[in-house]
Amino acid sequence: MNLVETGSTGGSPRVLEAACAKGRRPPAAGLRRALGLLLACRSFRLRVELVGPWPRDGAGWLPAVESAAADALNEGKELVAVLRGGAPLAAPAARRLSAAGGRVVLEARLADADMGALRRRLARFDRLGVQTALDVQLSPEDVAALPARLAALEAVAPAKIRFRPAPGGMWGGGAAAAVIPPLTFWLEGLLRRGGDRPPVLDVLNFWEEEEPELLASALRLSAEGTLGWATALRHQDVWPELLAAQPPALLARVRDLGDLRVEPALRQEWVERTLKGRSRELWRDNVGFALRLRKPFRGFRDQSENRVLRGGLLRAKLAEQDRFLRLRLPGVESVFYFVRSGCLNDCIFCKRKIDDPGQTLAEVTAFLKENLRVKRRRIALVGNEPLLHPHILEIVRLCRRHGFEEVEVMTSGTLLSDPARARALKAAGATAFPIPLYSADPDEHDALTGRRGSFQESVRGIENLRRLGVKVFVHANLMRQNIGAIAGLERLVAREWGLPFAVLCLRPKDPDSMNLPFGALDPSYREILDAGLKVDRLVGFPVCVSRRIQGESSVGTEGLADGIKIYLLHQNFVKPVSCAGCPDSACCVGTFREHLELYPDDVALLKP
Repeated sequence: MNLVETGSTGGSPRVLEAACAKGRRPPAAGLRRALGLLLACRSFRLRVELVGPWPRDGAGWLPAVESAAADALNEGKELVAVLRGGAPLAAPAARRLSAAGGRVVLEARLADADMGALRRRLARFDRLGVQTALDVQLSPEDVAALPARLAALEAVAPAKIRFRPAPGGMWGGGAAAAVIPPLTFWLEGLLRRGGDRPPVLDVLNFWEEEEPELLASALRLSAEGTLGWATALRHQDVWPELLAAQPPALLARVRDLGDLRVEPALRQEWVERTLKGRSRELWRDNVGFALRLRKPFRGFRDQSENRVLRGGLLRAKLAEQDRFLRLRLPGVESVFYFVRSGCLNDCIFCKRKIDDPGQTLAEVTAFLKENLRVKRRRIALVGNEPLLHPHILEIVRLCRRHGFEEVEVMTSGTLLSDPARARALKAAGATAFPIPLYSADPDEHDALTGRRGSFQESVRGIENLRRLGVKVFVHANLMRQNIGAIAGLERLVAREWGLPFAVLCLRPKDPDSMNLPFGALDPSYREILDAGLKVDRLVGFPVCVSRRIQGESSVGTEGLADGIKIYLLHQNFVKPVSCAGCPDSACCVGTFREHLELYPDDVALLKP
């Protein structure tokens, strides 16, 4: 089945590398011209990687990067500058790079990395407010000592890490297969020790690449003022044939970077024709291992999640979220803070999370204080059950003290059945609550949440909030188990109570975090249509399917809490290639790969 991913909120980035040779004057004029060509690309997402010993004070490159980042923002584009290698960046230059949305990448080979020195460098950039990541190269020589070396890597926590193969090593003879078990065991250990907290090492993949580095279409500006395929220039000592067969072009003669860009599949075909003998064998070996390293395997949690949103919002600082939202999701007004806690319910489509004491108030304050500069008006507190946090009232107060006029709190609603708690949350400054209900029948709802009495508690909570004049959003996940109950639930919520109500598609999740398999819960579109479901507000379904159920009606932004918008968008949506050219394409999220794998016949229903 030929599917196209649609949930990346921007597509693959167009990448330009700029190399600075040691002992040579940085090519500032060439960098400015190359950045101008990059900005002229049609792509929404752009990235420039500065490789080599660029001056630590920013001379020759930082003003050009700042100017290009500002121009990109004015044009509604995202330009991320990445500084790789070279001397440590001076503090004033580091702050300027951070203000322009830039990042720093430190590189290390696993075998000879000085973990203490790396941790000190990472900590320094963190103090300066610079997003920093560690690029860890794996070589076949690491295999024998891999468990010990991975354990030593934990000394750099917390950090973002990407593993990639060091080019030139042969991964045949079982070396590639030997890497996966210890890496899997190590990753599972990180997750197990972290519980529901974000892992102390955010591992693979922090640049959102759609292909391995060797196949990527990045171009490199050399110190000599030429532009060529970055892979060929970067690895000319390993595969000199590539550079000989396709020499770089003079920058002065390039008018459009698109003229030099080649799609990865076509590039691979060209490489296969160009390389011979052992060089081709080495290429195939390295590309094969890089592809294997990108595939989901045990230890990576929730591969269904949209990694762009995870990195740009749910694991990002407040200022980073603000930039991400302005560029990619201008319709979402809230920034987000994940409040760590356990759960009260044990829903069939989820699984009760372990108890967690949550963040300290000092951690919360450190996150919120950036809003004194960013000046966002709205924040959504999301999580498993934020109301279980022992200091939730103080967290809400801190949000208001740091400039947030509206504070949305995601909750199951059960704890709000206590009128005193509802009053205290309103007094603290909470202004909105998204609350789920899955049926208007108490027994049916309780069976789906795995907790007797949860329906009555949630309803009392909603009633308490309504009496207080607090905004309430109600939503329901559509499952095979409640298809027949959704219409009655909509009558109760939208017509009798007069509250915003939305029916959400069921998200596929990591099997380990679901009580029942996705296939036992997710109804096919044919099943939904045959059930005669009639509701007014479906969200997250293909437009062509929802139109047959609800007609032309749709949910406006006022009908869905910001926390629920992100819950839906935090997913990898896909569309069959047959959807190309559909007039509703711009407003249709598509569907899930997992859904179409369960119900391939549903593809025939996806048409205008």
